[in-house]
Amino acid sequence: MNIFTYITGIATLIGLFLQLKNVFPKYKELRKKITLVALGLFIGTLLGGIRIVQFNLSFGRSPDEFLKFLCVCVGIIILLILILSSVFVKDSGRRDELFLFTLFAMFIIPVAIGCIFLLNNPKDLNLDELKYIVDYHEKNKNYDRAIQILEIMKSKVDPNDLRLELIDKKISSIKVEQIKGSNQN
Repeated sequence: MNIFTYITGIATLIGLFLQLKNVFPKYKELRKKITLVALGLFIGTLLGGIRIVQFNLSFGRSPDEFLKFLCVCVGIIILLILILSSVFVKDSGRRDELFLFTLFAMFIIPVAIGCIFLLNNPKDLNLDELKYIVDYHEKNKNYDRAIQILEIMKSKVDPNDLRLELIDKKISSIKVEQIKGSNQN
């Protein structure tokens, strides 16, 4: 199961709780629709194995994995605070506004966290996408990053693949450019 499955499952449980308690009678129909959408997404991810936002929450191997875990925890805590505060606010006008903001946040926070890690993980990209990134960094004279991406490309290529030799040549040429650039300064 992935993080999107957990989030939709929690959103469904919260929606069912709000429906049973009839917390916001003014938004009964809206709550019902949102709960059904969350339930549908939850069942869909369970049955279809949709990989929208998925990353390993095990931490201890690298600081990056611990950061992922920490971001997910902070997101869950923010959502819980918003949900609890929207339930216990006395003023009905403020409660309704907070409820709508909480619904909005329940969909935005997971997507934001997922985007942060999907964009920062070049290991999930294919070779063509990695080559595009290498070309970008080389053009902008960010040689260290280009070499890092090329090393990732090497790890994705079979040891008997002809492209491995081309990647090694590219690394060598970038190192030469890097040395030339440092000598000019």
